[in-house]
Amino acid sequence: RASRARGSASSVPRHASCPSTMTESRRGNELAEMSAALRAHASKANPTKDQQHARRALFQRIIQYLTIGIDMSPLFSDVIMNAHTKDMATKKMLYHYLTFYAQQKPDLALLTVNTLQKDCADEDPVIRGLAVRSMASMRVPDLVEYLIGAVTRGLQDKHPYPRKTAAMGVLKIHDLDREALLETEILQTVRAMVLTDQNAATVANCVATYVFPMYHIPPP
Repeated sequence: RASRARGSASSVPRHASCPSTMTESRRGNELAEMSAALRAHASKANPTKDQQHARRALFQRIIQYLTIGIDMSPLFSDVIMNAHTKDMATKKMLYHYLTFYAQQKPDLALLTVNTLQKDCADEDPVIRGLAVRSMASMRVPDLVEYLIGAVTRGLQDKHPYPRKTAAMGVLKIHDLDREALLETEILQTVRAMVLTDQNAATVANCVATYVFPMYHIPPP
């Protein structure tokens, strides 16, 4: 009986590490497959509807893994390569991925600047607004200079969606670097928009920004 017990006990350590080893192996293989798929999608300038659907499904899978705590940051550069997509659902997931890892790994945030700056000038006003919101959501101090530029342009946009989004981005600039904000004309622009903007949602956001109690707004 003692020998059987010792034999049973000694067999546990030999097999205990197998599941985790297999999981890591599967994860590595899956990341490699996702990376190859992302690069393949990135190389298609004019994807078909089926290809767009496949890329959307791939991004859904990445976001699902990210949500349950699996590290998807090794795919960062491959994800950025797909930033030219015109599929709105995919674009939103891509922005979610970028902002999530930019907060956790600020060194990766600088890789997103060119992508977001291009999208801030996109012909689609929704994409312009989403790009401003994503840049503001990163909360990375090293990006304040770029965020100030994006918000300034957003407040002057012809379409109300980027304007109302940029108005809320002013609060993010304040949180990151209050002094840098006060060195700009952004607060004066917001004050003027309260009286002149024709869009109700934009005016509401400007009012929220204007009355934010922590602001020291210089007199006109």
